[in-house]
Amino acid sequence: MYNTCTPVVPFDRSRPENRSNLIVSERSGDTASSRLRPDANSAESLGQVPPDLVRDELQRILESSTFSKSPRLSRFLRFTVEQSLEGHNERLKEYALGVDVFDRGPAFDPQTDPIVRVQAGRLRTKLQHYYDSEGVGAAVVFELPKGAYIPSFRRMVTSQPAIAPSTELISVSRLRPATWLTVSLIVVAAILYAIAHTPSRNRPDTSATTVDRGEAGNPKGSTVSSIAVLPFEDGSPQKDKGYFCDGMTETLIDALTKVEGLRVAARISTFAFREKHLEFATIGQKLHVGAVLEGHVRQDGQRLRVSVQLVNVADGLNVWSELYDRDIADVFAVQDEIAQAIVNALKNKFSWSIGSKGQLAKAYTRNPEAYTLYLKGHYLLEKMTPAEINKGMSYFTDAIRKEPGFALAYAGMAEGYNLLGNSNLSAPRDVAPNAKMAAMKALSLDESLAEAHAALGLIESTYDWDWNSAEREFRRAIELNPGYVSAYLWYGLTCLASTGRMNEALAAIRKARDLDPLSPITNTNLASVLLRMGRYDEAIRIYRETIDLEPSFFWAYRDLGLALFEKRSFGEAIDALRKAHSISGGNPGVMAALGYCYGALGQTNLARNMLNQLQELSKRSYVPPYHIAAVYAGLGQPAQALEWLDRAYQDRSSWMNGVKVDPLFGSLRPDPRFASILKKMGLA
Repeated sequence: MYNTCTPVVPFDRSRPENRSNLIVSERSGDTASSRLRPDANSAESLGQVPPDLVRDELQRILESSTFSKSPRLSRFLRFTVEQSLEGHNERLKEYALGVDVFDRGPAFDPQTDPIVRVQAGRLRTKLQHYYDSEGVGAAVVFELPKGAYIPSFRRMVTSQPAIAPSTELISVSRLRPATWLTVSLIVVAAILYAIAHTPSRNRPDTSATTVDRGEAGNPKGSTVSSIAVLPFEDGSPQKDKGYFCDGMTETLIDALTKVEGLRVAARISTFAFREKHLEFATIGQKLHVGAVLEGHVRQDGQRLRVSVQLVNVADGLNVWSELYDRDIADVFAVQDEIAQAIVNALKNKFSWSIGSKGQLAKAYTRNPEAYTLYLKGHYLLEKMTPAEINKGMSYFTDAIRKEPGFALAYAGMAEGYNLLGNSNLSAPRDVAPNAKMAAMKALSLDESLAEAHAALGLIESTYDWDWNSAEREFRRAIELNPGYVSAYLWYGLTCLASTGRMNEALAAIRKARDLDPLSPITNTNLASVLLRMGRYDEAIRIYRETIDLEPSFFWAYRDLGLALFEKRSFGEAIDALRKAHSISGGNPGVMAALGYCYGALGQTNLARNMLNQLQELSKRSYVPPYHIAAVYAGLGQPAQALEWLDRAYQDRSSWMNGVKVDPLFGSLRPDPRFASILKKMGLA
C-alpha cells in the first residue's frame, strides 16, 4: 500500500509596554527576557504585599490567554496562592499537593510519582512566559522558588523599563507597520541569533554544527544543532485565528529549514504536541531536538501582538524571548527590506549560508486578503474530509481572483486536487489534469516554489507514470528546500520504491522520518518499504510503534496485517485487518486487503462478501478497480484479477503506482499479461 492518500502537508506557519521600535540586539546575553523579565533590582521593597493586590493579580493571571487554556496549572497556582495568603503553608508540601491538587489517592508516593515536581516546573515556565508577554508591567509579580512550593509576591516599581545598550542594533522604527509574516521573518533572525549564542548543554542530538563566534568573553564552539517550532497558540478573543497561528508556525518552520547546519523538526511531529503542554525535556527527547520555540498570537482588529520564547530542553531555561506589537497595515510593503537587512547582518556575522538567494522566506503576494484566503484554504485541506477539502479549494480560487499571480495559491490548488485523487474521493481522470495545470501554473509564476515541484512530481509518478520527470521534480523540490518532508516521502514512496529501487527508497523515507519522527504517515510508509523488501520483522516492529503513537491510524493496522500474513501469522493478520476495517469505517483499501487475505486462506464466502461490498460501494462513490482486482487475486482467480487491473490501468488509478512491488499481486507476476501492464506503465 502506497499511502499517498494521506500526504504530509507540504507548505510548508503581550503587551510590550514603552517600546515603539523593534530592536534585535547582537550583544551576547542581552536577550529580550533579560530586558523585560522582572528581577530583584526592579522590585520595590515594601515588605508584605497587600493580599487584595495579590488576589487581583491572581485573577488577572488566571484570566489571561497564557493560563486560560491550562486548567491544571491554573488550579495549581490558585491553590498555592490562596493557601499561602491564608497562612496554610503546611499544605504546600509535595504529598499534600499531589492529593489536593492533582487528585492522587492516599497511597500517593512522591518518590515514585513526580507529578508535583513536573507541574511545578511547568508552572514556573508558564509564569515566566506570562510576565514576558501579557504580564509586562504587572504591579505584582508571582514566583515559585525552585525546590519549594510556597509562592512569593513582589510589588514592582512602575518606572520606565530600561533597555540595555547593545554593541550592534538593527532598528526598523522608520519602517511602516508590517504584518505577521514580516514579524515572523524578524523572529526567525532573532531565533538564529539566540541559538548561535546558546551553549551546548548535553543536548539530546549529537549532530551539531560548530559556529566560530570568537567574541570576547564567549568561548568558541557554541553550536547550532536542532530546533522544534511548536504550534503557536491562538490568543484572540474569539479563538478564531487558528489558521493564522498555523500559518505563522509553518512559515517559521519553512524558513528555519533553509539554515545550513540546523535540523528542524517537521510540522506533523511538532503539531502532535498541540495543547498537550508536556515538559520541554519530554518534547526534546521525542523529537530529538535541543531547543524548542513556542509562541502566542493575539489579534485585536488591526493590532497584532506576538510573543515568542526559545527554551533549552536540557535544563528548561529560557534562552531568548521577544515581544512584537504591530499594526496590520500595508501588509508586505517592507518585508523584503527588513528580511534582507537581517539576513545580511547574520551572514556577515556568522558566515551562514541561508537559502539559495540569501532569504529566509519571501512574500508570495502583496495582497493581505489573498494571503488570508490562502491560509484558510490550506488549514481546511489538512482536515482531509471531502467537504473541507472542497471548501479549502474554494478559498484558493478566491485568493487567485484577488491576486491572479499568486503562485502559492496555485500550488495549494494542485495539492487539493492531488488529495481528492489519491484519497479516492474523486476519479483520477477528473482531478489529476487539473492538479497538473495548477502546479505548472505555479511554477510558471515562481520556479523556486518547492511545493509546486513536489506536487508536479506526485502527478508525474501517480498519474502520468513518467518516472524520469517525477524524479527530476522531486529532486528539484529537495534542492530548493532540503527540509521539505513531503518531497522525501513522495520521492521515496511513489518514484523510487515503485520502480524497484528499494534501498534508495528506504534512504529517502528514513530522511523524512529523521525530520518528522512522530508522523504516523511517515513511519507507516517506512515500514511498508521494509515489508516490500521482505524485512518483515523490522516492518512489524515499526507498525506496532506507529500504532502506539497513533492508535486510530488505520493504515498502520492494515499494513501490519499484510506483514503478519507474509510471516504466516494468519490469526494475528486477520485480527489487525479487522481492526483497520472497524476504525476506518469501511475504507476500500482496507476492505481489499481483508478480502485478499480471506480468499488466500480459503475463506471464500468472507472474501466474496468483501468483494460484494466493494462493488456496492462503487455504485455510490469512486472505488479504484485496483481494490477489486486484489480480492480476485486472493481468491485465486487470475483472469478476473488481471481484467480489473487493466481497468485500473485505463482509469489511471493512483494505486497502480505500486503494483510492481505490491505483495497482493505476487501470484500474478509470472503471468505475461501482468508483465504487459508493467511494460505499458514503464515498469517492465
